[in-house]
Amino acid sequence: MKRTALNLLIDFLAASCFIGMIATGYILHFPLPPGTNKSLVLWGLSRHQWGEVHFWISLALLIVLLIHLVLHWQWVVSVVARQFGAANACQVRPFRSGMITLLSVSALVGMFAWLAEVSVKPRDVPCCPPSKAAVSITQDPAAKAKPARVSFEKDVYPILEASCLRCHGPGMAQGGFRIDRKEDFLGKNGKKVWVIPGNSQESPLLALLSDPKAGGALAASHKLSERELNILRSWIDAGAE
Repeated sequence: MKRTALNLLIDFLAASCFIGMIATGYILHFPLPPGTNKSLVLWGLSRHQWGEVHFWISLALLIVLLIHLVLHWQWVVSVVARQFGAANACQVRPFRSGMITLLSVSALVGMFAWLAEVSVKPRDVPCCPPSKAAVSITQDPAAKAKPARVSFEKDVYPILEASCLRCHGPGMAQGGFRIDRKEDFLGKNGKKVWVIPGNSQESPLLALLSDPKAGGALAASHKLSERELNILRSWIDAGAE
């Protein structure tokens, strides 16, 4: 392959990777923002999967740029030598300078990776600590048999806010259901009944959130963890205040 054609191919690949990074970055920031991995997919991929696509495109762009740099290294060395006032830029050895540059960059990357690994520390306060009600339920099996005192504001709403608010909130009320309206849970004004106070077993909301087959096409996005389901059960059995 001629040098001109090779340079054109490398430039085309670099431009394609750059456009791919912009596209996947847009997807991760706008259509699939943080917190939507469980609830939303785009073209069959979740937010985490799009993050992997973004990573591999970034890696491909880095490789293409390195190839581009290697193909033009002699020119780079000559320009840098002239800028630093070398008496004869042509006497500068591209291979020797390339090896020194490669080793220096590799050392910097290695130091950065090592620093990042040793600097990781656990958070003093967990991002989403389990509520006291959840801890008591998981530690005491007998507590599952009787309603626990669960606060909607402190225990239940944080779960709904993290998992449901984006699609069932003021900005978007899919299916006409909003988690910030009491009547939407109790089925008032002609709406479907989702919560039956005092009876979590018969409440459709629990069936939807615990049984993947109960929610139809979007069932997987509605499924909650067992800890979260136990909190909702206790709240409903206690009267769903």
